[in-house]
Amino acid sequence: MSFRTKFVLMICLMAWVVVPAFAQTRTPGMVDALKDTPGLGTFANMIEFLDLEARYNNTDLFYTVFALEDDTAQSLLTDLGYEKLEDMTDTDKLTLSVILSYHFMPGAYSQATFEAVQAVVKGPIQIASALPGAVLTYDNGKIDKIAKIKQADIVGGSGYIHIVDNYLVPTKDAFQRSIDVATSDTKLLKDQADQRSIDQTLKDGSDFSMMTEALQTAGLLDVLDTRGPYTLFIMTDASLTAALDKAGMKWADVLADQQALSQLLAYHILPGQYSRQALLQLDQSYVGTMLLHTVVGFAVNKDETVMINQVPLVDSDIVASNGIIHVIDGVLLPPAAAQ
Repeated sequence: MSFRTKFVLMICLMAWVVVPAFAQTRTPGMVDALKDTPGLGTFANMIEFLDLEARYNNTDLFYTVFALEDDTAQSLLTDLGYEKLEDMTDTDKLTLSVILSYHFMPGAYSQATFEAVQAVVKGPIQIASALPGAVLTYDNGKIDKIAKIKQADIVGGSGYIHIVDNYLVPTKDAFQRSIDVATSDTKLLKDQADQRSIDQTLKDGSDFSMMTEALQTAGLLDVLDTRGPYTLFIMTDASLTAALDKAGMKWADVLADQQALSQLLAYHILPGQYSRQALLQLDQSYVGTMLLHTVVGFAVNKDETVMINQVPLVDSDIVASNGIIHVIDGVLLPPAAAQ
């Protein structure tokens, strides 16, 4: 079964778990939720100690985390050669930061979401980690073959917490890919702080007036003015007009159904920042979107064209202060719309 066929079937299968994004009150943040969950204090303290809280406690973003109970988190620290966080060298702090980031995934994934995808693929599935360029493997309740989910679906402030019985470590290849992506992104994003936010970038761009109007109508443009980071897939006015003409639809009718429009556009937004270089590492993998319980699938053609749900990426790496914009040549259909 081809990746395309698997993904189309998976989209239809997952339609029953769609929940509108932004419908829930997502406070506290994910790190706050970890602190409030009995037995996860050591894991949460590690995140704070390594200054990762600002990244993973952002209530504007969805995250799924494979969390470690206190004894498992302590065994990780012991295996790195320490009893106390305060004794760690800077090099080992970086190593621990990489390991902890590998436990986070952009997007809100219940265990039912994982099972729904696996039921279609009929084998292990790869989901992007928050560690750039790295993917986690899910297979029948086990992560990377070494960690079993002990307790699933603890609802955090901005996603899900799944408690696992062993810590996860990226492979050497995954670690190297992460370094390569980070090195490439450092050059791409060196002036990011001086750029305008995604919403301002869209407003300033002459080719995106229709999508800007749609995001404003759906109430999502203000979201793209928050700190993020986000990855936005967007169509130009010309491409969107051609798609509407082909479908025999009027733009006014699209804007009139705000609930459907909100779900459609939320599916075009990924929590986290994915450059084209990062997307090239996600061949045959999935990434969670800002529409709860949904994923998009990535494939890379031989000519290195990136495909998102079989929609090609035609322009990439428009850098904003709070994320990256990529231009696509088609509409990404969320599960409810794909039936």
